[in-house]
Amino acid sequence: MNKARAFQIIHHYRRYLLLIVVDGLFFGLISPSSSTFVIIPAFLLVILSVYALCTLVVAYIGKMFAVKPTNQKRIVGMITASSALVVALQSIGQLTVRDVVTIVPLILVLYLYSSYTKSRRA
Repeated sequence: MNKARAFQIIHHYRRYLLLIVVDGLFFGLISPSSSTFVIIPAFLLVILSVYALCTLVVAYIGKMFAVKPTNQKRIVGMITASSALVVALQSIGQLTVRDVVTIVPLILVLYLYSSYTKSRRA
């Protein structure tokens, strides 16, 4: 691989690399259970990492199956929102299997409804 291609790859993924560095520094240096003021930035970093990972995965799968960018954004948003809800419930000790079984169909219905309303406007 030549230097120009390596620079192009680093330039394209620099936000994700920066997020990995910030996650590593934050979670490596600070214990999230040390203070209540640390829990909120830790939660936001986890959700931001989930969003970034979902963006990469959905973009890759979207190229394989020719999914429109608007649908990709909607899928990433739904996955991130459901992940945030599950992590929030887990962090306060209120997560049960019944909650997950309830959340998954609701997220699917919300996705289908948002797709339906978008198609009706077009």
